[in-house]
Amino acid sequence: MARQIASNEAAHGGADGACALPTWSGYHPPMAVHDIYIDSGSGVVDAGFLMIASAYLVQRQRVLLVHHSRFDCWVPPGGHLEPGETFSQAACREAHEETGITVRACRDTPAIHPDDPGAIAEPLPFYVDVETTGFRKPAIVQFFFVAPRASLVV
Repeated sequence: MARQIASNEAAHGGADGACALPTWSGYHPPMAVHDIYIDSGSGVVDAGFLMIASAYLVQRQRVLLVHHSRFDCWVPPGGHLEPGETFSQAACREAHEETGITVRACRDTPAIHPDDPGAIAEPLPFYVDVETTGFRKPAIVQFFFVAPRASLVV
């Protein structure tokens, strides 16, 4: 059976009290603010979305899940992007923070152009959606398959 680990509430932003910002769809979660801002050229504005990444570690037809205390359900590890992080980096960091397992994001698509010294190839998510339930504003979520960096006994 896949290892199941209770989530670390702090990895999801913690329970540091309600935010003072207006809520989206009337929901006001007790979590840290992870707003994304865009420089519009005429000023900095809120992008209107949260950005979240999720890590799916699948072995022997089982998926690693953690218990999400706020939603009270079992979900793959994941959470908000930190400044300077890509979606795949956030998925790997969150998986490690919530489970203790060091993982890498899997790239399941072929490389389509040669390496570029001015760019870093980024793994593609297997699914992307905009979640509108349970967050104070819509959340863009990218889902990645991940693999352990060391052998894992399940």
